[in-house]
Amino acid sequence: MRKGFVYIRLQIYIVLLALIVGGAWTFGFTVLHRNFQWIRQSKENVLIQHALDTLCEDLQYAEKVTLTPESALVVKSATDYTYFLNNRRLVRRKDGYLYLTPANLPLDSLVFAEENGLYRIVLTAGKNNYERLVRR
Repeated sequence: MRKGFVYIRLQIYIVLLALIVGGAWTFGFTVLHRNFQWIRQSKENVLIQHALDTLCEDLQYAEKVTLTPESALVVKSATDYTYFLNNRRLVRRKDGYLYLTPANLPLDSLVFAEENGLYRIVLTAGKNNYERLVRR
């Protein structure tokens, strides 16, 4: 008679242990997954900010700038640089293509505009918009 109650109690303890371990495992996995997403997003932000810094520096110190809505022609030290999107990547073309963003980071749009002596650059990647203003 007593052995039946011990067996039921053992089953309850095993089920409770499985629920606790499973919950802890799920919680730990969720925390790690969010952390990895945050790290990936931070790396993407750093890469895009670096590409925009390069573009803004060339625009700021250029001798001549010609803007179209999708591209910018920059003359710096008697060298022509053209910035535009090619295959959803930011490109600086001099003699050949120099990709400023990696292939696994697709960009949606790149827009140039000139407003009151300021150059406005808007770069869209997924849900994020990166906007820069550059003074000549």
